[in-house]
Amino acid sequence: MNPNEILSRQDLLTDCERSMRYHQARSRFLNTAHLFIQFLVFAFASAGVSNLILNSLTSEATRWLWALIAVLALFSLVYNPAEKSALHRSLYRGFTILAGTIAATTEADTTTLAGWTKTIHALYAEEPPVYRALLAHCDNQVAIAMNADPGYFVDLSWYHRLLRNLWAFQGTEFLNRNQANEVSVRHA
Repeated sequence: MNPNEILSRQDLLTDCERSMRYHQARSRFLNTAHLFIQFLVFAFASAGVSNLILNSLTSEATRWLWALIAVLALFSLVYNPAEKSALHRSLYRGFTILAGTIAATTEADTTTLAGWTKTIHALYAEEPPVYRALLAHCDNQVAIAMNADPGYFVDLSWYHRLLRNLWAFQGTEFLNRNQANEVSVRHA
């Protein structure tokens, strides 16, 4: 996307819709991961404390249990899914507010479109590195919601769908069906 290009109202709405879906999915995933890690730390710490009280596990098992608690707590501190979830919630709100403003305005002049384009670029600048398979999945959802031509759909493999929130797939190129057909025609 060219930062000097003024986007149309429909392009702005489409970009907002895709970004809202993306950030909502990332926020939910990270919040769930944070809560799951907290649950595991609490469960294992409770088991460790009860072991100290009841002395039912071997001392080797106790060391492994406390080591697991330390690793999980360290992972939570380093990766910090709660903070990342909050960032994605904030971006979701920003794109939602922008989409609402755009949708509420029926006639937009060039100055208004330029302002909205500037706002969407500012929101893009706040984004952390994108999980590309999740973005392709969100593109598919937007295409479905807009009754788009099936050529705009990206065919994701099972492992891209499974790992879309865990792996960024930065080196992977996700082509929609039209782009994939063009590439196959050129190479034939």
